[in-house]
Amino acid sequence: MAPGADEVDLSTERILLHFSQPYNNHNGGLMKFGPDGLLYICTGDGGFANDPFNNAQNGQTYLGKILRIDVNKRDPYGIPKDNPFVEDNTFFPEIYAYGLRNPWRFSFDRATGLLYAADVGQDKWEEINIIEKGGNYGWRIKEGMDFLHPVPKPPKTIDPIYQYGHETGPVSVTGGYVYRGKAYPSLAGWYFFADYVDGRIFALKYESGKVSSAGVVFTPPTVAPPKGLVRPKNLQPSSFGEDVDGELYICDVTNGRVFKMEQDAGGGK
Repeated sequence: MAPGADEVDLSTERILLHFSQPYNNHNGGLMKFGPDGLLYICTGDGGFANDPFNNAQNGQTYLGKILRIDVNKRDPYGIPKDNPFVEDNTFFPEIYAYGLRNPWRFSFDRATGLLYAADVGQDKWEEINIIEKGGNYGWRIKEGMDFLHPVPKPPKTIDPIYQYGHETGPVSVTGGYVYRGKAYPSLAGWYFFADYVDGRIFALKYESGKVSSAGVVFTPPTVAPPKGLVRPKNLQPSSFGEDVDGELYICDVTNGRVFKMEQDAGGGK
């Protein structure tokens, strides 16, 4: 797309990667360039329930992974030399991390470079993970910190830094961003995320390798529950955004709105 143009030049399309989905859910949560200039791609496990083909643990499929490629190198892309599995023929070399169910949004903390990813759970737990190069995040062997499908001699896995349960209504995490804006200095370093189903917004502070504080910072009003499931009246967070100044936004695709996050007058989040 040329600078100032209001249309995309379709002749410039270049297909980088193509792979099949066995089911119609868990199709992938986001593509984003990292601070290293490389393209990160998060993919779901292929769908259905319980990852029936064990895709997330299989190094010979792109499903249930975070991939990392160099789009500046053509034909059709390059493999970064420091990807964790470039010398391991049991893994596709594009794989950066694996063992994910349905990673719905990830982001880099612009101050620390840490890669945060939310992973939507199945029966009990929603996860927030810090993604490490070569890390195995457990699915389908584990959901959250619990074993779901135990195996003999389980591999080394990385637990989420934070998890919350389904017992009070939320069932689908939406990953967000660490606040690095200037408008609200007291919020610096807090990672904001939400739940798509019940609309609540959460925040956590991750420092010195652990979560030092976490909780709900906003609960929207709800409507009468259809079939026992409480739905938020005016907020279903499907995605977050960050502007050039580090201020945060929430996308509500269900209601067709974009909200800018602001601190309340009392100084709370």
